[in-house]
Amino acid sequence: MTDEPTSDSMLVQAWRGGDKAAGERLVVRHGPRLYNFFAGKVAEGADQLCQRTFSQCLTDSGELGDGPEPVRQALFRIARVVLLDHLNRLTQQRQRNQHAGRQHPGEPRTIDPEADAIADLGEPVSEVVASRQQQRQLQQALRQLPLDTQIALELHYWEGLSPDAIADIVQAPVARVRQGIEQSRRRLRTLLDAQQAQEDRTIDALATEDGRGSS
Repeated sequence: MTDEPTSDSMLVQAWRGGDKAAGERLVVRHGPRLYNFFAGKVAEGADQLCQRTFSQCLTDSGELGDGPEPVRQALFRIARVVLLDHLNRLTQQRQRNQHAGRQHPGEPRTIDPEADAIADLGEPVSEVVASRQQQRQLQQALRQLPLDTQIALELHYWEGLSPDAIADIVQAPVARVRQGIEQSRRRLRTLLDAQQAQEDRTIDALATEDGRGSS
């Protein structure tokens, strides 16, 4: 009896060779982190986007190195492409709906991940994120950053990926990624402080209004 493959790269190769059980093990290992990756950026459909990511990993002919890092890195690189395709489809569909009936609706909008933020694309916060107050505040702040910046911060702090790995995922120079992580961390703190100040003002206003109503 042979040992089951245990490393990520071996699981991928076995899955590509027709071993469905190997694919299931890979999904168990990496499915939750991919789901969180998508759930912070789309209101619904995170499960389907995870499936698309794993399907592309299955059909990709690229070689993967040993150890968990290369496979995880490859999955996030695929996930980013899947996410961009999904967001482009949603954005272009909204554009078509807005311009329905016009003779010249204009060129379809293509998302620039280095400049466009999720908050600017009209994509609401998912119910999974919205149900947790502290997580919601952080996600709302992250969603105001350019998409690739949001991805870089999440992968750096939540996944512990190196700037070199992140640079491969977002297809950017390593030096830019390193500089961007530090600058974006400060920007994120400013956004979180502004959110907290706004919530405090809202609570104060409600308390004042309630006090007037009871007098």
